[in-house]
Amino acid sequence: MNEYTVLYEIWQMQCCGQPFRIGDVVEWSVFVFGKGVVGTDKEIDYIYDAHYETDEGLYILRGTVCRIEALFTIYKPSADNPIVQIPDSGFLRNIEKADGREKVIDGAIGSDYLVVLKDADIQQSAKNLIREK
Repeated sequence: MNEYTVLYEIWQMQCCGQPFRIGDVVEWSVFVFGKGVVGTDKEIDYIYDAHYETDEGLYILRGTVCRIEALFTIYKPSADNPIVQIPDSGFLRNIEKADGREKVIDGAIGSDYLVVLKDADIQQSAKNLIREK
């Protein structure tokens, strides 16, 4: 069984995303994600992107949603520019549906979803199969 974890930023859902829930089959445009995220040490394979400017490095990921965790982030002022808020800490909550309407919990703002897709296929944007995990 192929499983991938996707970072889905809540602002993308709020802008033009389609709500999804556990059990839904989704097809998303994604890029390889090689960074950490404050609030979790989980390995993230891809990041969803509906606003890409180039298809270089773009993949199409299709799979069944089997887990959704909402990432809630606490921000603090940047030392370089106190007007700019930067992530300081965070925590995850299991949820059944992602719709961009996460509430603030103890001062933490819903910032991202970590979505695990099972039975997943990943293809280059030109629809060339690239790998199976």
